[in-house]
Amino acid sequence: MRSRDGEIDLVARRGRTLVIAEVKTRQSKAAGEGFDAVDRKKREQLVRLADRYVAEMRDVELRYDVLSLFWNGRRFEVTHFPDAFRPESDAQQPWKWRA
Repeated sequence: MRSRDGEIDLVARRGRTLVIAEVKTRQSKAAGEGFDAVDRKKREQLVRLADRYVAEMRDVELRYDVLSLFWNGRRFEVTHFPDAFRPESDAQQPWKWRA
């Protein structure tokens, strides 16, 4: 899903569970692992995008995953972080989500 506010890399559904996945790929680990790039700002953006995506859906449970891919020169090494984070409402501003 793509909008002017960002994009969701991967959406998958099994039963009632809707997975919103961020995929990060690296060819070198000099800048860190791919999952290191999924910082608080990126997580909060994913939560906002997912809220819009599921606005019309009924009876779904959201799960946020991160997939970290590293190209070792011959193949991709994939590390999957299921249920990588869970959003919480802000105590001061409950209409806002923190991730």
